[in-house]
Amino acid sequence: MQNIPKPILIIVYQHHEAWNGTGYPTGLKGEEIDLLSRITAIANTCDNHCNKMVAADCMTPFEALAIMFSVQKELFDQKLLASFIRCLGIYPPGTVVQLNNGSIGMVISVNPQSQLHPSIVMYDPEIPQKDALIVEMLDEPELKIVNSIRPAALPPEIFNYLSPRSRVTCFVDTTETRNQ
Repeated sequence: MQNIPKPILIIVYQHHEAWNGTGYPTGLKGEEIDLLSRITAIANTCDNHCNKMVAADCMTPFEALAIMFSVQKELFDQKLLASFIRCLGIYPPGTVVQLNNGSIGMVISVNPQSQLHPSIVMYDPEIPQKDALIVEMLDEPELKIVNSIRPAALPPEIFNYLSPRSRVTCFVDTTETRNQ
């Protein structure tokens, strides 16, 4: 461990500490926890909710953020959690959604200016997966997201078409967050 930079060791050591002091290994509280460790704790918790060993137990990104913001909020620095949610959006990439017209799709990107209007790749058994329709919800004002669906609850043909675990990539445009 001599070659690992000290800031990395601190993150590894502290990322299970909790804002309210109930974490481990030392029960640090609030600002006693290193900033990068607090950020890592949020990302780690979200990832743990969404990527469980048993697929049926996995939460959607939407569910994970909702739990973190409501039930687990005392565990996190609230300003950092709000920034994390703002960056990922209300419906983060990888969230499988049902629209008000009954169709199903998966969020592939977030619109930072209008978080209720992400870009969605749509499931359509009549269109080959490689040519799947991408809907920019901002351009389709009549469409609304009505439900978030756990990938394990999808019929196999929809799951395979959308490939929710294999197609998710998150990118944060820091120019937007810097100007806010």
